[in-house]
Amino acid sequence: MTAATATYPLDLVRTRLAAQRNDVYYQGIRHAFHTICRDEGFLGLYKGLGATLLGVAPSLAISFSVYESLRSS
Repeated sequence: MTAATATYPLDLVRTRLAAQRNDVYYQGIRHAFHTICRDEGFLGLYKGLGATLLGVAPSLAISFSVYESLRSS
């Protein structure tokens, strides 16, 4: 969960750059970071983090359960 939180701003910028079509709003990674921070504030880099963490938690639980069951076998 810590890794997802730490790397989420990079994932957000990557997604926004990839979502651009003909209308180019962001000119690169640095420009995207600057524009998001300017227009939405620093916390704008973490929009959608809650949904991401809701997906990470079950994945961690399943991985841990499988590891424990294989280890005890």
